[in-house]
Amino acid sequence: MYSIGGEYYIKISGHMKKAFISETQRTFSFLIEEYSFVPQKTSHYYIVTYMSGNVELSIYLDPRCNEMDVGIRLLDARRYNSYGLEMVLEAALSQDHGIEMGLPPESPEGVKQSVCRLSDLVRKHYDPYLRGDASAFELLETVKTKMGYRGMEQYRDEMRERASLAYQQGDYAEADKML
Repeated sequence: MYSIGGEYYIKISGHMKKAFISETQRTFSFLIEEYSFVPQKTSHYYIVTYMSGNVELSIYLDPRCNEMDVGIRLLDARRYNSYGLEMVLEAALSQDHGIEMGLPPESPEGVKQSVCRLSDLVRKHYDPYLRGDASAFELLETVKTKMGYRGMEQYRDEMRERASLAYQQGDYAEADKML
């Protein structure tokens, strides 16, 4: 592990980088064949990007923790948001879809398995987004807003619990700061 500007990163081996890039190119080739996407050049080994006429899809390997995700965005003058896998799954299935990626991979073989899993999920749930369906992206914006509200509510609940505990312990100033 190493630090750059306060951010901590896991040292990713050359074998893991190679596995990520080669497996992404192999398993996401359906984007080229079925949706006319074009692979884009990138200066980062941990991002593989494809573009069609109006959609950009990127596959990420986070160098800080080896987690993987897919980001998709509609390229037009009004929208610059990228939507992750969790948002697409909630839009396609429901909030309680139950699909998890599991633990971040720790080996080249784990990277390959995770990339295959992402590819399968994209193939199964991303069709309207890959086609650039504006109404599908509007749904993603709604899901993003709902997820934000849920996150804020969860934060408020946690702060209330912490304030209650501080109050019970007699730390009234701390309790007051949290409310």
